[in-house]
Amino acid sequence: MSIFIVSSHYTESLDWLINQNEYDYIIYSKNENALNILNTKKVKIIKNKGLEASSYLAYIIDNYNNLPDFIAFCHGHENAWHQDDTIINAIKKYNKTDSFFTLNNPYFRNSLYDDCPLFVNENAKKCWEDIKDFSKNIGLGLPNKIEFTMCAQFIVKKECILSRDIKFYKRCYDWLLNQSILDDSRAAILIEQLWYLIFTHNAIEPKLISKTILSERGYNE
Repeated sequence: MSIFIVSSHYTESLDWLINQNEYDYIIYSKNENALNILNTKKVKIIKNKGLEASSYLAYIIDNYNNLPDFIAFCHGHENAWHQDDTIINAIKKYNKTDSFFTLNNPYFRNSLYDDCPLFVNENAKKCWEDIKDFSKNIGLGLPNKIEFTMCAQFIVKKECILSRDIKFYKRCYDWLLNQSILDDSRAAILIEQLWYLIFTHNAIEPKLISKTILSERGYNE
């Protein structure tokens, strides 16, 4: 039972993925020239909307009835500020027991609830209201508080994805491609903040370290 990688791509170099032979993969690219610039045929071109969220959703919808046991969803870059290791090294740390495993640095964490410290920023407060509206519209039960690792790179078990029917993912995907209330990046980040809840049906992603960026933002840890 190997881990299968789904990479969301636009213009990044994917040599780190294409040139390794430990994990099978597919690339969901927003770049119309991806088949010409990437040295692989394992590419599907999709509409350039919704950042990585639409890539992840498109893969789930396309493969809902034939999902691998473990899927690593990641961006196109090998390294980034929100990681503490390369993507491949982060994947190697997964023990295949956790239902959901972040590939990002657990220091970068967010927590949203009514009147949380982050809401001194009106944009953050609006984000929570947008999440409430989205959840109501697509039929996602939203708890009073959610807490999650930022930036949406993770490994998830097949059964977690299958815990929601394909119609749910299609509603999310259709909303992401067709909504006009939020700008595109804001809409994608909204879904980023809900992945853990969507897949595990739990509100609070377990903390892997005792102190995170939340302490700097006025939260008690």
